[in-house]
Amino acid sequence: FSKELAGAYQTTANLNLRCGAGTHKSKITVIPKNGRVRCYGYYTKYDGTIWYLVVYNNHTGFVSSKYCKKL
Repeated sequence: FSKELAGAYQTTANLNLRCGAGTHKSKITVIPKNGRVRCYGYYTKYDGTIWYLVVYNNHTGFVSSKYCKKL
């Protein structure tokens, strides 16, 4: 958990929302480029990348921090 990571983010590309951290995890849905997600500060580090636990519409899952910019 990191309080500094909490907040609203915008995706910089079409982004897969996954059931866990890592590209090998199942896709829940695709968030379109410029989509908005909310991170409550929880994250997982996997394979050198930080994965945010986010809420998008009615879905909760993980997205790569590489494709998110804080609003």
